[in-house]
Amino acid sequence: MKSREWNYSGTVEKNISIREQVHHILARKVAEEAVVLLKNEAVLPLSVDMPVALLGSGAQKTVKGGIGSGDVNNRRTISVCQGMLEAGAVITSREWLGDYEKRYEQARKAWKELVLEETKRVENPFDAYAKNPFCFPEGRAVREQDIKGAEAAVYVLSRISGEGSDRREERGDYELSFREQEDLMFLNEKKIPVVLLLNTGGPVELSDILGRAENIRAGLSISQPGQAGGTAVAGILFGRGTPSGKLT
Repeated sequence: MKSREWNYSGTVEKNISIREQVHHILARKVAEEAVVLLKNEAVLPLSVDMPVALLGSGAQKTVKGGIGSGDVNNRRTISVCQGMLEAGAVITSREWLGDYEKRYEQARKAWKELVLEETKRVENPFDAYAKNPFCFPEGRAVREQDIKGAEAAVYVLSRISGEGSDRREERGDYELSFREQEDLMFLNEKKIPVVLLLNTGGPVELSDILGRAENIRAGLSISQPGQAGGTAVAGILFGRGTPSGKLT
């Protein structure tokens, strides 16, 4: 069966143009400069040869930007996981990441089927999309095997937001989900220094978990970092870049 050819907006060329290459470099630079250092208690930068447990919904499914009119049909998006691997990181949590990939694909398929079914009952198909925003599925609980040998953990907390998907004051959105809370407390109990990455287009309530989990020793707001976000974040984690963003 012949695979479907994907067409990208803004170009009719199949090969990556020089313009795209230049813009990708710019996207990485801008993403790096926009990252905000929220906290660092002698954890960052990490050593590139330090074994790290990479966890959280946005580890491989890093949110690049807003949805609706804010979405961009780009060729590729570099996730935090891909950026770290390309930088030479040693990741201990491959099994957890593989399991989450399967959960994500299942959730995405179910969501698409739901939206398509809803379009049959509304006049404007966008209404079905807006009424049923996609939410990240829960990952399985973090286990001992996921952190075995790890000297630090990087936990990517992600939220999808944008046109047609307003934030909600509930668990898994403005508040942490039960699973996120349990994961972070598990890591805290194991005395592993945690670097928390906020891959969100808006605030998340963290005062409770920060008050209880003393081993969340560093935090970065990476916001929605665009197509080269994973490369930029990896650079900052390993001391090859400087987070220059500021909070208002």
